[in-house]
Amino acid sequence: MESERRKKVREELGLSQREEKNVENEAFRKEAERKARKDSERDRLMSLWSYRFMERVARYMDKYYLDPIIGFFMPAGLGDFLTGVLSVPFVYYSLCVVRSVPLTLAVVCNMLIDMVLGMIPFAVGDIIDIFHKSYNKNLHLIVGYVNDDRRVISQVRKKSFWFVVVIILLCVIMYFQVIFLIWLAKKWMNFVG
Repeated sequence: MESERRKKVREELGLSQREEKNVENEAFRKEAERKARKDSERDRLMSLWSYRFMERVARYMDKYYLDPIIGFFMPAGLGDFLTGVLSVPFVYYSLCVVRSVPLTLAVVCNMLIDMVLGMIPFAVGDIIDIFHKSYNKNLHLIVGYVNDDRRVISQVRKKSFWFVVVIILLCVIMYFQVIFLIWLAKKWMNFVG
């Protein structure tokens, strides 16, 4: 038995029961096609070499702690710069493959936070690097975008202005960190030599 409301709407639209069923079936068909296209696009994006490379980088840098190890054994700041270079595929993927400026800002922000934290001298930054896991954070954001996760997309879009502010702030902090590390290296060379 059909509801009174449904009958009223059908009458207002001038549809018969059969026409209504056809419209409903067409809507279901279009939704199924849209979902199939979305799934196909997701599978294509996740099968790209750049995506597989990002997964490996995230695994080795964060799960096996290669990021803090490189930062610890390389001279101050150099290890963090080198590990920061491994974030370039994340930036490329978010900007050129996913084509999202807010996502790219979030990825760059995470990368710079990791570099700034890692550049804290006397192995403090390397210890912090163990817990920060920026590569996994960036991979999570990218996967959220590719899987059309509304929560991740909404969160990134809401914070996009603040990502710009934080990126500028982090660049200034990094500039002063580099100056401090150069000063520290000179002091160390004078002390040793």
